Amino acid sequence: PIDPAAARPGDVLLLAIEGRAQHLAIRSDLAGDPAIIHAHAPRRRVVEHRIDADWAQRILAAFRLPGVAQEEAD
Repeated sequence: PIDPAAARPGDVLLLAIEGRAQHLAIRSDLAGDPAIIHAHAPRRRVVEHRIDADWAQRILAAFRLPGVAQEEAD
C-alpha cells in the first residue's frame, strides 16, 4: 500500500463505484496529466482518461507492486 497522492504510472488504484470499494484501475499518464486505465462498464470497453475531480474523489487506496517498472517523472 502507498499514499494515493504518491501514485505513479503502473500503480494500482482501488476505486469506489456507487459508494463501495469495488473497482480497480491502473494509474497512467496521458499527455503529462494523471490518468487511469480501467474497464468502464457503461462503455463496455477498457478506457484511458484523465483523473478529473469526480474520479479523484473515488480513489480509496493505491498499491505499488514489486517488480513493476515505472518511469520517473521529469
